[in-house]
Amino acid sequence: MSLMLKLSNKITEDTYSDYGSDLSSDEEQIIECIIASITSSDETFYTQKYQRNHENDQKNSSPNLYPSALFGNETDSLCHAIEDGERVLSKSPQKLSRPDSSEPPKSLPDSSGKSNIRSPLRRFRSRPRKGLTVTDLVTPAWCEMKYWYILSKHGEQKQTVAMQQGTRVHEKLESEVHTFVPIRVQIKEDKLGLRIWNVIQGLQTLRECGHTRELQVWGKVDGQLVGGKIDELSYQCPEMDLNGQKNDPESDEIRKSSNIISDLSSNINETVSVNNLREYCSSLNHKIYICDVKTRTVQRLPSETGFRPTKYQLMLYHRFITNLLSGKLDILSLTTHYRLDPERTFSDSFLAQVCSLDKPSLETHSQNNCLPTSNNIQSHGQEPLPILLVYNNLSSLWNFMLSEFQKTFPEGTASLSNLLKAEFRSNTIGDIIGTKTFLMNDGDLTEYLNHSMQWWKGERAPQGVPANEAYKCRSCDFAEICEWRLQKVEEDRTNFILKRESLTLKSGKN
Repeated sequence: MSLMLKLSNKITEDTYSDYGSDLSSDEEQIIECIIASITSSDETFYTQKYQRNHENDQKNSSPNLYPSALFGNETDSLCHAIEDGERVLSKSPQKLSRPDSSEPPKSLPDSSGKSNIRSPLRRFRSRPRKGLTVTDLVTPAWCEMKYWYILSKHGEQKQTVAMQQGTRVHEKLESEVHTFVPIRVQIKEDKLGLRIWNVIQGLQTLRECGHTRELQVWGKVDGQLVGGKIDELSYQCPEMDLNGQKNDPESDEIRKSSNIISDLSSNINETVSVNNLREYCSSLNHKIYICDVKTRTVQRLPSETGFRPTKYQLMLYHRFITNLLSGKLDILSLTTHYRLDPERTFSDSFLAQVCSLDKPSLETHSQNNCLPTSNNIQSHGQEPLPILLVYNNLSSLWNFMLSEFQKTFPEGTASLSNLLKAEFRSNTIGDIIGTKTFLMNDGDLTEYLNHSMQWWKGERAPQGVPANEAYKCRSCDFAEICEWRLQKVEEDRTNFILKRESLTLKSGKN
């Protein structure tokens, strides 16, 4: 098993930021409102005065929260901020006209029936708060309106009982590969350094053991930093029904890899050393496969519609690894977003804790010929230095991580298979229900992301499900207040009345 670092303390109480913030969430909200109060009316933030009167209170069925203590003359701004941050969904919202989705809306409707001209990206994922995640991008593939209501009410997806059970299944699978060591961090740079260190460990585990789990990856979508974790990377080719894909060049590779894996399992016994196994795998020149594990409460595979978010999730992981291998993402993309110093040395406490683990060390990588040239590497015959004493800041550790990617994928992007796999397990006992496999489709992914980012950037209003997917509304917590659904019901009622009137006129003429 490999050693993975696990954060054992928080730098700040900011629940939005991955790497901590100098300000709390409440302080950031107050500052935003103070800025909003002095900007012109065409700026992104609200500038109109918030007026509180009993007449409006009676008309609005949504309760409002007001501060009990104020900091001076910012009464209106603070009220406005709290109202914006503590949305309570109305059970009987006013009927709103929906703008044409082909045109950018003048303002985005929120759950209380008011308008907010800030885009979802600005409201919920602006720096230094938590950036976009792969989950943020793929969840709306089920229903944008539902995710919009979730963000407006909670800021993020709340953990349900089923999701908590699924988390335990994932943790059990990860514990079969990695051993976790608690680490305390002192500065914000330590936290990102911890994640990069874990990526390095994960890549080494993949090479030595044939698979790894929960590998952190980053990428950019439409200029926005996005993070995610890949459930599993392995050399094992998943089985696939290749009907209709016989002409795809990947299909031949899949058939060959399937035979290779079969030979591997039958010819290698338990006494073979890790090094011999690594050499044997390298000689076969087989590819690395991405797998995502999903847990379900029912013992059946999802429909094609229900599978859509998972499909885009796997394709995003594939693209992120491809971009990392191609050098399209640098450390400045992360440090700029999270306001970190890429050249700042990790804290002494963090270095001491990680270096005390002894492994990985430069000796390990020197034997494998994977070290980049550096003047600070110990000469032959001297005691090898732990990795973090050589790569002791974000910039250098990131470059070392990229060299590990290059070694793990020796042929670059050609080492990464286009065959993607989703594995579905029971969310209670973790047994495998079944799998779905498909091929990477860059065009399909790009088209979806372009459409999704239009909503995230506020260029269009959120969209609900089409009529043939209305079954999703039965299990939605927001069905009774959903503007999209209510509008569709109204449209159907109007069409029914018009059709009935038309039939009445025809029968009258006859």
